[in-house]
Amino acid sequence: MDRLLKLLFITCLLVSGAILTSAADGDKLSKGSQKECKKAVKRLKSENWTVNGGTKSIDQVMTEHFLALEQAGAGAFVIEGNGKASSANRAMNKAMTNAKSQYATMKESTVEGRTEVKVSNENSEEAATHATLDASYVSSTKQKVKEFTPTVMLYRQLSDDLFEARALYIVGSSNNHEE
Repeated sequence: MDRLLKLLFITCLLVSGAILTSAADGDKLSKGSQKECKKAVKRLKSENWTVNGGTKSIDQVMTEHFLALEQAGAGAFVIEGNGKASSANRAMNKAMTNAKSQYATMKESTVEGRTEVKVSNENSEEAATHATLDASYVSSTKQKVKEFTPTVMLYRQLSDDLFEARALYIVGSSNNHEE
């Protein structure tokens, strides 16, 4: 019995520590980010979203997300992937793939646009060299995308046999190897 009380006491300390840590993270956010975060949390809760895996609440996960976005700097932005499937895991995989595809397509379009401009402005030998470099950049970008880690992973059950998932990635941060 004494051992059970000690275990219960330690568990309470850990939970209260997690709550205090979350509150402390919220204090580090700018006022604008705090407002945005509170709006996002309120909306997500009203739409019945749940954090995928772990023991953190939506409040904690979104506070950490907004803090990471703020720390990533002015050039950082969020890519949101969405997916629907018959299980939460499949929906989450679709959401992560969707976000990565969006990013890769965006980067590939940028490189293709630069290549076309270079080709029209340079002689054929220089243009071929740039095209090869740009192709290797696209390949490198696709490899980096595989290493991306979502900052937020949420899901909700839409019906008995349909789940929706959302994965948020911060692009432009050192976490996601953005240049």
